[in-house]
Amino acid sequence: MNTLILIVIAIIWIASGILSHGMYFGYFQYKYPRLAEEHYKQDMRDSIFFALFGPINLIAALLITTKIENRRLKLQYKLKFK
Repeated sequence: MNTLILIVIAIIWIASGILSHGMYFGYFQYKYPRLAEEHYKQDMRDSIFFALFGPINLIAALLITTKIENRRLKLQYKLKFK
């Protein structure tokens, strides 16, 4: 039973980390398009670092990169992973 719980927590942690990485990287790259190419590697490192915090950081990423329109959350910038 404990192993199953750990596996579920690990899957949730990894999935939320991947999603928050895409949100942060897209935020950095699309918010500042003139600096995007120059700061590509630094933006990638920063978003990977943020992704390590999993579900906690996903909440922060949602607060930073979304806005509410007509009672729905809308991403201000596209997800970007590469």
